[in-house]
Amino acid sequence: MSSLSRHHASQFGLPSRRRRTSTIVDEGCSPDREILARTPTMDDPDGNFIDDGHRRDFSVQYGGEEASTSQEKRNSTSDSSIDGWSELYLDIMVRVLSELSVQDIASCARICQNWYKSTQHDLVWKNIFARDFKIDTRARRKNIQDDERFSTWKSEYKRLTYEVPLIQVQLIRDHRDEVLHVSFSHDGRMFSTCSKDGFVKCWDVTEFPYRRKFQSNMKSNFAWKYTQYSVFNSSDTLLLVSGVHFGPLSTSGELVVFSTQDDFSVQCKVRNKPYDIFGSWLNDDHLFSGNLHWVTGVDSCCSLWISKASQELESERVAVMRRAYKFLNVNGSSLRTLLVACPKDGPEDETLMIFSTGSQTYIPHQIGIKKLKKATIPFPGTTVHRTLREAMDEHDREMENAEAGQPPPIQYDTVDHVFELSAQIIGLCLSPDQRYLFANCRSWPQDVRITDPFVPPPISSQIEIRCYDLLTLKEAPHIYRAHRAFTPSEECFFIFVDVSEDFVASGAEDSKGYIWDRHHNITLSSLQHQSVVNSVAFCPADQETLVTVSDDYTIRVWFSRRKCQEMGMKYQGQKICGVDKSVQCAVDKADTELAGTVGESFHPCSDYP
Repeated sequence: MSSLSRHHASQFGLPSRRRRTSTIVDEGCSPDREILARTPTMDDPDGNFIDDGHRRDFSVQYGGEEASTSQEKRNSTSDSSIDGWSELYLDIMVRVLSELSVQDIASCARICQNWYKSTQHDLVWKNIFARDFKIDTRARRKNIQDDERFSTWKSEYKRLTYEVPLIQVQLIRDHRDEVLHVSFSHDGRMFSTCSKDGFVKCWDVTEFPYRRKFQSNMKSNFAWKYTQYSVFNSSDTLLLVSGVHFGPLSTSGELVVFSTQDDFSVQCKVRNKPYDIFGSWLNDDHLFSGNLHWVTGVDSCCSLWISKASQELESERVAVMRRAYKFLNVNGSSLRTLLVACPKDGPEDETLMIFSTGSQTYIPHQIGIKKLKKATIPFPGTTVHRTLREAMDEHDREMENAEAGQPPPIQYDTVDHVFELSAQIIGLCLSPDQRYLFANCRSWPQDVRITDPFVPPPISSQIEIRCYDLLTLKEAPHIYRAHRAFTPSEECFFIFVDVSEDFVASGAEDSKGYIWDRHHNITLSSLQHQSVVNSVAFCPADQETLVTVSDDYTIRVWFSRRKCQEMGMKYQGQKICGVDKSVQCAVDKADTELAGTVGESFHPCSDYP
């Protein structure tokens, strides 16, 4: 560079070009380390990777101590210009890198040390996070950054792309009709599926691929129309299965409890009406069922019964079931989707009974909560003091009073709290700690007026997942949207939702399942099926495993990218290599399609700089 060029360079604060000093290469140094040693850094504008000791030795060699002192003075006077250049350089790199894909950023990180440092800057990942997950407001970015789980934008981006179960690893075709529900055991070692083919099936999750462990044909064994719902008790020793009786207009169903410890033997069978109460565990040994009878033309009474799960004949004078609660239903409504919760950090002596109900129409549009004191729950099993003659005499007296125009007063239980959704409720579930309630619903038009309880208002095709805090009894601010449904409000249908520690998942009628981040309200992925996705379930022991079931007769298992890499699976897109969709279903043998060894693998974690 000429003296004039050097003059202009110093005037504008730019480093002048100097002769490169020779670099001594260690013979034991690898080629990569040699290149890294020659890489320019932000702290050395000359491009020489020389520490202070070597710089002092060179200065003494070429001019003694005086030359070393003058060199240090020149370095100190140019610090401000170098810092300004570094800041400008970093700002430009952040702007450029923020426009690239993650794969391109990974390539940039391998170029040199300066570029690697730039790719690690958290502002780069903040911009990429906002771009890829469509975080378009400063308030939402601040809420994410203020979350107690937040560490860096890069780690958060990696979690939401690498630890989400969105890779299909197994396709099971074992049901011959629409699969309606799936649920995991609490220890994550089994899951069960229910279908319109009348079967309930249990699957072993201890080894991959997952294999069928138990099954029962409820059509032939109990004359059911189909199985619709199942849930394990807290110790995972029993499985409650809910089904529907035959008949085009039948609203009656049954609950059957199976043992998972032996050969799937039946422990008890209980009537359940209406069938969409589904049934629920009160504790490890007792369950809730329902019974419905009409009081007037549009009002009815729903009785909830507590039954022992194992109805062995201990004594003919010991009851195995007992009517516990009675609720008045108005305008054609009834109790549906019964759940029992013991919220974390809630009162230890209190249990919450949760159900969907209504007051304006027969379509469920409210969530009712009844607080139960554990000490006063009327469990069955107390000695029956009345003889049969005494019971018949009491019945005769009630009939005589009714004929004389003095019907006995009916004492109904009260509901402690009601959430009004102004929407049709199509699914309920609890968070793992049972503090939060999540509701799948389809909204009514705003300010709608209902004049006929048997003519419900139209409902939106957009499904919403709303969240409610069971301790404060208030609605949480998060609403999860992306999935859709098309069934009219006059028809009964359910789209089940499930929640893990960090994720929310739901089925939909647009042939997809959906996953959201629970804390940031971000839609993470859609899971493709060939028809309506009725139910989803996270593995409680590993939220990076998800199972979905659909009207396309299939059960699909999904792993995260991280889990696929740990298990040595190669995948392309959202499927591992080797998954075949042409396998025919088989009733007596589970056909599973597993990963092959061909195809290219793509692991995002290895591409993170």
